[in-house]
Amino acid sequence: MAPLAAPNPAADGTPDPRGHATRMGDALIELCRRGLDHGDLLPGARGARPHITVIASLPTLRRQPGCPKAVSMWGTPITPEALRRLACDAGVSRVLTDPAGVPLDVGRQYRTVTPAQWVALVARDKGCAFPGCSRPAAWTQAHHVKHWADGGATDLNNLVLLCGHHHRSVHHRGWTVRVGADGQPEFLPPPWIDPGRQPRRNTYHRVVDAVGTDPLSLTVPSALRRAGPPRHPPDHVQAA
Repeated sequence: MAPLAAPNPAADGTPDPRGHATRMGDALIELCRRGLDHGDLLPGARGARPHITVIASLPTLRRQPGCPKAVSMWGTPITPEALRRLACDAGVSRVLTDPAGVPLDVGRQYRTVTPAQWVALVARDKGCAFPGCSRPAAWTQAHHVKHWADGGATDLNNLVLLCGHHHRSVHHRGWTVRVGADGQPEFLPPPWIDPGRQPRRNTYHRVVDAVGTDPLSLTVPSALRRAGPPRHPPDHVQAA
């Protein structure tokens, strides 16, 4: 798991804030996710998605005030943001119930990224689109910029590739993603990282295309690295 647990510094040279235990835990999750994705078919990238059962109301998906938490098939409560992250790149089966919980109608899966859209996403983003991330497309998930529960379409201009670590950053740690006027994704950091919230882009994969080598292996003078403001996220973000 060592390659998956390697520190992932930010684009400005800021060290990865995750400790060793957290990085190893994330690496184990990523290793399991890739194994479940590929299964026995061993495709070049992205196999059948794992199956989980989560019971949630539409108000919970929409994060309406006072909505109840979603519940897993084991009875574990799931926060609305965690539910939305799981549902970003998942097949969702609609089950309508009456107030007593008796199923009235079962719909078909929807809101998944098609194979053709996946190819287009890989061609555009080439890997995790988060600034400074070097993870390849095979390690990523398709994130809806505007969640489909809020009316967002499963279209190329509303999708972005994110690795598991940065998918959690977008859902739980204050980062905002949008698609720029030129069709490329860009990220707005939370105010405790950049008070001005200036948009950032991942240039890693494009540098690899241009120079034919790993830009992280190039020597960058320390004087060119921005120290950036102190990282002091709010308590609820630290807890996430």
